[in-house]
Amino acid sequence: MKIKRLICSLLAMTMVVAMMTGCEANVTKEDADTITVYLWSTNLYESYAPYIQSQLPDVNIEFVVGNNDLDFYKFMNEHGKLPDIITARRFSLYDAAVIKDQLMDLSTTEEAGAIYQSYLQNFSNADGTVNWLPLCG
Repeated sequence: MKIKRLICSLLAMTMVVAMMTGCEANVTKEDADTITVYLWSTNLYESYAPYIQSQLPDVNIEFVVGNNDLDFYKFMNEHGKLPDIITARRFSLYDAAVIKDQLMDLSTTEEAGAIYQSYLQNFSNADGTVNWLPLCG
């Protein structure tokens, strides 16, 4: 249960940061762009999606049960359909290098700052960018 709360909180904060950087103040829900969130399992869809939607009722969020496989996201990237937010349980720096440039740099966010630096280094690219955060950290 504690892990689910951590996941929910972390992803909610990531979504809020992403929305704040690209949204206008007077945009209505109908006029707003839709944020696409790919979830790694149906369990997240059943518990996480309703919670996030209740916390952000004025935001169009499309939840899709994707896959917990980086090959799936590489395929989506090749076809121009990479979602706005990806949840995955296992991300490898080496395996995800192909989509690195399409991912947001989280290294200067509050969420990254909340993780022990020694642990976060395992998720940092050679250039210092951080494109995903360890949820279990």
